[in-house]
Amino acid sequence: MNDNDQFTDEDHYDGEEVRPEDVGQISLVAAFCKAVSDLGVKNLSVKQMNSIIQAANVVTAAFQTPYQPAKPNMTLAAWLQCDDVGASSKYMAYLLANAPPCDKAWPHDAGDFERCVKFLEAVKDRCPLYDMRHVGDEWRMLVDHWDRLMELRKQSNDGYVAANGQMRNIFEEVDNLRFKKEKEE
Repeated sequence: MNDNDQFTDEDHYDGEEVRPEDVGQISLVAAFCKAVSDLGVKNLSVKQMNSIIQAANVVTAAFQTPYQPAKPNMTLAAWLQCDDVGASSKYMAYLLANAPPCDKAWPHDAGDFERCVKFLEAVKDRCPLYDMRHVGDEWRMLVDHWDRLMELRKQSNDGYVAANGQMRNIFEEVDNLRFKKEKEE
């Protein structure tokens, strides 16, 4: 997982492959209850149990919905509903395409970067990347390195996991800039 405890494209599950139709509400409720029990919670209230059931319903529905990728020349509304939206790409959409407001974010890894690229491909020339430079030092640095990140993306085997860690080094440099600024404040 990345530093924000969010699942990224670089994260993966090493267990057996699960078919979407095998993910059912009852098995998820049982798994959630076991996880809560393993954390030391012995008695659940009706409200807590209903929350677990609601969560299982959300997960079950997500597994039954086919993957909806970002596609070139999508409308903003269609892009916001696709499965290739992350915090940093949504922030780009907010600033460049008048999407709903959201928290400031920037790519922290290759998966985040890939979703930003897919956003730009989806909206094509309607959103100039250069406009992100004014948002802050993190985005200025990313825009300055964008061409290099795109080269690394093309060199990689599957489109977003860059060989030899160069891409990761750029993201760490951006994150270190932010941590340095926070210490100075």
